[in-house]
Amino acid sequence: PDLPDREGFAGVFSGVVSEGEEDFLVVAGGANFPDGRPWEDGKKFYYDGIYILPLKDDSEWRTAAVKLPIKVGYGMSVSLKSGQCLFMGGKNAAGSRAEVLELSMTSGKVKITPIGTLPKVMAEGVAGVGDG
Repeated sequence: PDLPDREGFAGVFSGVVSEGEEDFLVVAGGANFPDGRPWEDGKKFYYDGIYILPLKDDSEWRTAAVKLPIKVGYGMSVSLKSGQCLFMGGKNAAGSRAEVLELSMTSGKVKITPIGTLPKVMAEGVAGVGDG
């Protein structure tokens, strides 16, 4: 299903988190131009909202009760075998970022844990998880 937003977002963070046997797609942050396109002098807005989609038949998006600690997009995301995902770096109107956030599900709710920073600020990169 479509995200519950009329504009859509560019540069979102996304990952799959698990709680027990249930998996959830998490989409967060990002940016768009709600008041006009860039070529129309529209201003870019960054977001801190988090959307959750249970990965089972006939599921609908829901908005998480928590938000990212800052409005940010264009970062890196990885999903971990242990059921969490990491959102790393990104950028917003203030510039590029270095924060690393771990997202997990607890009692059906998104939990955000800051776990450190990247060695340097980074946006629009790629990330992966190795096997050792």
